[in-house]
Amino acid sequence: MTSSITALSALSWVTLGTATGIINTLAGGGSLITLPVLIFCGLPASQANATNRIGIGAQSLIAILTFVRSGRFQPTQVFPRLLVVLPGSFIGASLASNLAPEGLQLIIGVVLLVLMVLLVLRPQRWLKAHAAAPLWVQLLMFFGVGFYGGFLQAGVGLILLMTSTLVAGEDLVTANMTKTLLVGSLTGPALAVFIYEGLVHVPIGMCLAVGSMLGGYIGARLTLSHGAPVIRVLLIIVVTISATRLLELW
Repeated sequence: MTSSITALSALSWVTLGTATGIINTLAGGGSLITLPVLIFCGLPASQANATNRIGIGAQSLIAILTFVRSGRFQPTQVFPRLLVVLPGSFIGASLASNLAPEGLQLIIGVVLLVLMVLLVLRPQRWLKAHAAAPLWVQLLMFFGVGFYGGFLQAGVGLILLMTSTLVAGEDLVTANMTKTLLVGSLTGPALAVFIYEGLVHVPIGMCLAVGSMLGGYIGARLTLSHGAPVIRVLLIIVVTISATRLLELW
């Protein structure tokens, strides 16, 4: 694929970025849409994996600012998690060009299926806050999620939601805001590695970023106005599709 794109294709990438920005902010799993599209349009898998990160970072920034301005979210509350998510992301991204993702795709696909069962059969476990695991367990889990996010990205928002609710004890709305901050943060080290390695297709990435910023804002407003029920419904849909897609790829 050449480095330039037409006006029509630019509009298509912006539209795709908007749709996946809403999905990622409300639930997660939007990368399971963008990655196959990028590859289908001619980008090598490694370049698609890298280029996708620009839109992720942009939507996360806008969504975080929207959450903070609402007065319902304080970024400092997740600072300990950042200390483990960031190095995990850097390590994962550093290994991404050398290790095949199929094994991780299988694992994440199985985990997402379990997640779907929990969403359907035990919804109150998601809608209400409950006791958190010991801090060392939380940090270990978030390091692992950071590693996966740096390595592959696809589905990391779903896993962060699961970890924030079932391990860190947050309610679903708070967990969704926490997830957005952590996804944006772990995207930084990974994107830096991929830019250094020359894997980012900048024109497509910037188009995705423009759309993703709009999608991130819309998704953040929906989170604040509709809360846990709409997040849970979308999660069930996205998790089902995401798990099926990952296991199919494997």
